[in-house]
Amino acid sequence: MTPLVLLALAAAPEQRSSSVAVLVVRRTSVTPDEARAFAEATASVLRRAQVAVEEPSESLRRLRALGVDDPTVCGGRKACVLELAKQLEVGALVAISAAALQSERSVVFEAWRTADSTQLAKDAAVLKAGSPVVAEQLTAVARALSAAFGAKAADAPVARAEPVAPAPVAPVPPAVQPRPELTEPPPAPPPERSHALSYATAALAVAAAAGAVGLGVAAANARSQVLANEGGVSMLRGSQAQALAGQHDVFAGVAGGLGAAALALGVVAVVAW
Repeated sequence: MTPLVLLALAAAPEQRSSSVAVLVVRRTSVTPDEARAFAEATASVLRRAQVAVEEPSESLRRLRALGVDDPTVCGGRKACVLELAKQLEVGALVAISAAALQSERSVVFEAWRTADSTQLAKDAAVLKAGSPVVAEQLTAVARALSAAFGAKAADAPVARAEPVAPAPVAPVPPAVQPRPELTEPPPAPPPERSHALSYATAALAVAAAAGAVGLGVAAANARSQVLANEGGVSMLRGSQAQALAGQHDVFAGVAGGLGAAALALGVVAVVAW
């Protein structure tokens, strides 16, 4: 490790161990500007929920000082994401995975605790392009982080009773003992997640793939008839051959479009899981 990295680690404030970082660790067909907007909106929502969140730009700056230019190098892998959290010396990390499908954005939020590599909560949302992240889409993540890493009020001084002057025949009452410190409740368990979105998207991907195969077969059949006509075997007229060639072009184009849609839908199904 270079002297510059050692200096950056030594200068990190101790209170970061109780703060939360927000990073986009995987993006598919999503621009860097969109990814930055997702991270900043998520941090803003968590901050309103009284969670001590580090600015995403500050987290990226500190990662660059450690030699990591882009956290999407993790590709969403758990071990890599947790290593980023340890390098940042934060208590927890909200890892964001985002994928684009035409005008919609599939976004998954996962909250990981650094100390024991535990997933505290997970949320997912499907947004229109340009729409911000709102509090309702981070209910489970905000609740879990607020319980584990919420902002703590400053400890108030413990009041002690003034000593009571002794009565002629009564003993002096004992001094009031300070109240015991209250312990924080354990973090709420992560709720069960529904995979309905993944199932529906996967079904659409299968349907699109089946349509692409069917149209591909039809295109191949039309092309074989055109080639047979050109070889002198078929009695088709020139206009019929041109019509078959046109059918081949249409079927092949639509089959290619359906194949691309099936691939994109498959990606969204995997990310939303």
